[in-house]
Amino acid sequence: MKTLKALGMAIATLSAAHVGGAYAEQTLNIGFTGPLSGGAALYGENTLSGLRMAVEDANKAGGLKIGDETYKVNLISLDDKYLRARRRPTPSGW
Repeated sequence: MKTLKALGMAIATLSAAHVGGAYAEQTLNIGFTGPLSGGAALYGENTLSGLRMAVEDANKAGGLKIGDETYKVNLISLDDKYLRARRRPTPSGW
């Protein structure tokens, strides 16, 4: 649960997509935007590495249960190059 809490705090974008088909699993896409290059690349890479570990743990445990549905987690990352203009607004509007 500690890993899932860390994953939840780092969510920049959250969307759920249902994959068609009788036995298809549902996927929860979680976005991360951070400096993966530029002056703060080490920080961004370390953060992304931790998120990847959390996603792997969640998926090994069968996915995340939200209500009555269980979702496999898919992590999508964006390199903002530590440039303010490349950062995307989050649902909270920061």
